[in-house]
Amino acid sequence: GDTCSTILPGLVGAYASAAVDTDGSIWVAAYEDMGYEVDPEGTETQYLFGDLVVGKWDGTKVDWQVVDGIPPDAEEVDPFLYDITAFRYGITESGDDVGLWTSIALDAGAPRVAYFDVKNRALKFTAANAGQWQTHTVEQVTDGEAGRYAKLLYVDGKPVIAYMVVRPGADGFAESAVRIAAGNTASPASESDWTYADAVVGAQTP
Repeated sequence: GDTCSTILPGLVGAYASAAVDTDGSIWVAAYEDMGYEVDPEGTETQYLFGDLVVGKWDGTKVDWQVVDGIPPDAEEVDPFLYDITAFRYGITESGDDVGLWTSIALDAGAPRVAYFDVKNRALKFTAANAGQWQTHTVEQVTDGEAGRYAKLLYVDGKPVIAYMVVRPGADGFAESAVRIAAGNTASPASESDWTYADAVVGAQTP
């Protein structure tokens, strides 16, 4: 309200992707680098977040919602100091740096997003089901990384993600690959719900 501080989206839009529903609705996924706080006197304070945000175009703007990046153990927000109904629920703490190379697709009108988790160097997937976002890691590589340049499509009603993986190779080289993760169900909920295959492999990556 007017007597407490509000957190607002700031620098949003890098690594954005969009999808259009059959009714013309437009959904957008993006990376939020920075947000800011506005106190009752109108003073602004900037925060670095590193969140995955998803929103629906309302005809004037995208109504952004933070899907991943808020620390699960964030301190409880005092509703007398911050508007907990506003963006980021009034939470100013940053969590894992996530949300690069977003790729959004719609399944029966519901948004699903594949994206890169910078902190854990992993590919993640999130899906909105009955208004609740369910997020999990699709693949994480020991001494490597998976998930850059992710591209999500639905094939025969199931999600398929193409992405880059870099992992230890032979003779001192790294090995890179274009990798495909195919969901075994329409709504995968964990790493075990995916099947993996390399499409192209570079055995001697500098």
